[in-house]
Amino acid sequence: LHIQNEIFIEMAKLGHSMGATQWIKNQGVHDQVKINLMEHKLEHQHSKIKNQYYISLFALLILAGFGIISFFLYTNNRNKSIQLEQKNRTIGETMEELRRTVGELEKSKKQLEESNRVQNKLMTIIAHDLKGQFGGMEQFALIMKNDLNDLRPDHLQKFAQQFYSSAKKINFLFENLIQWARSQIGEVNFQGD
Repeated sequence: LHIQNEIFIEMAKLGHSMGATQWIKNQGVHDQVKINLMEHKLEHQHSKIKNQYYISLFALLILAGFGIISFFLYTNNRNKSIQLEQKNRTIGETMEELRRTVGELEKSKKQLEESNRVQNKLMTIIAHDLKGQFGGMEQFALIMKNDLNDLRPDHLQKFAQQFYSSAKKINFLFENLIQWARSQIGEVNFQGD
């Protein structure tokens, strides 16, 4: 009854002389249009939500791709950094070893220079001593060659003694020189008393 009252009130408001059936039919068409509009709005909203879902999924995939690429680049850079640190450490160790080697070479160079200086001094002294002894022997030989018949036996004996003494000194110098040379190449071990 309530619905019928509303229908009649509506019809009276409309001022139409149409019947209740016609009004209900018109009302049904009107409701169907509303339902169609609502379905169309729902489809449009559903399509909009679907598009937003796909856009969100696409953005998420792009972010995941950037994340993977960033992780790969980070890992790659980290590995390169570790390799670079290892190479720097190796270079540092090599440089330190080279510094030690250079230090040892400079020390060896100084020792060799000192050894050469000592050898040169020793050779100069030995050459001077040998020259003096050979010079004396040469003088004795010259006197004996030129004045052998004029020499008295006691002078001849004296020259022979000095000649022998010079030869003995030369022999002693050579022995010392040979011993020193052997000691320089490590063939002789000196022992204390």
